[in-house]
Amino acid sequence: MMQHVPAAVAAVVIALSGPAAGQVRQVPPVRQIQKPVLRAQPAACLPTRMAVAGRGAEQPPRSFTSLDRALKYAESQKLCAVEIEVGAGSQAGEFLITQPTTLKGRPGAALKGSVRNPGGFELVIEDLTVSSAPDTAILQGGGRVTLRNVTVSLTRRTSDAVRSGTAVELHSGAEGRFSNLTLEGNEGVALYLDGENTVAWATDLVVRKNRVNTAARDQHIKTSVFNRVGAVEVAGQAELYVDRYEIADNEMYGLLVRHRGAAHLRNGTVSETRGYKPKNSDITYGGNNVMSSTEARIELTAFKTLGAEACGLRLARALLKTSEGEVHDNAIGFCAIDPAPGFDLTCVLGKTVRFYKNSTNLDVGSLPVPNPACATPNPPPGCSPVAACPGVPWRTK
Repeated sequence: MMQHVPAAVAAVVIALSGPAAGQVRQVPPVRQIQKPVLRAQPAACLPTRMAVAGRGAEQPPRSFTSLDRALKYAESQKLCAVEIEVGAGSQAGEFLITQPTTLKGRPGAALKGSVRNPGGFELVIEDLTVSSAPDTAILQGGGRVTLRNVTVSLTRRTSDAVRSGTAVELHSGAEGRFSNLTLEGNEGVALYLDGENTVAWATDLVVRKNRVNTAARDQHIKTSVFNRVGAVEVAGQAELYVDRYEIADNEMYGLLVRHRGAAHLRNGTVSETRGYKPKNSDITYGGNNVMSSTEARIELTAFKTLGAEACGLRLARALLKTSEGEVHDNAIGFCAIDPAPGFDLTCVLGKTVRFYKNSTNLDVGSLPVPNPACATPNPPPGCSPVAACPGVPWRTK
């Protein structure tokens, strides 16, 4: 029997069958803070049998044939934290997270369905593929979610709601930590962050071949509202920080930051974003690799944007800062027809950013085109003072 520890809670390991079948392991107690935090202690297993020990009393080993039954049993026991290793094969269902949970896959492990965590419990998903989910594959409402070596694909649009088909969504102040995350072939937004205090950090992020929800696309065409039309979309004062990325062959907008959202991406490429042309229309909508809209801010460092059907970079009443980049082989390199008041083109057209092989390098409407040399540390005579370029300072975890 586990001894009661004052002011502490004890996590348990839920193991499905495999090398550790039939064994019950205890995880060292975790000191309580204002909100329970998971301290993951993985255990090897396969998804056929389960062993559970509850806090304060030993339980006999329990065997389950599915992840769904394992989670429901853990919920019924009101466990403070749970760890599940999923063995090779596919586990189908809509998995609701009701306590701090770790899902760790063995080689060949897959979830066919959704993982929903509206309560904001600590959630870790590692070494798993998540596919064919209806509406939203991974949903986190508050709290922290960690995704390591995860692929989310083929999320299906199943309703007329503009959010249907989203691969990964964080809202309500959720915090995301992603490494080696691939989002591919989904029928809506691949990565969606929304709301004040919602923030995510990602390394080695791949976002490709995602298609816009047709309801969101039609709404955008009719009303010019930007909502759920980016492969990666950051909105409502949410923040995104990405180091090493590939955003490729998506529809409408590759990276869309809007409504006071902020993003800093470094060491990566956004490419081949395609637009949409309605029947009997001469207008193509979208097709922009990177767009900053409605009081948003984007900073790109060590980047490439290429092959966009419309604009490699685009501004609409927002801000953009770039350095050490290449903008090439786009229909238009930089579209800055409607930037935020006070925006200075030298924030994008600096000496460290090369524009080449675009059909048109720059579309600025009636804005004056600056001399790029004016943005250098030693500008030539006649240059006006260069305005400060408000970027998005890199924020550590």
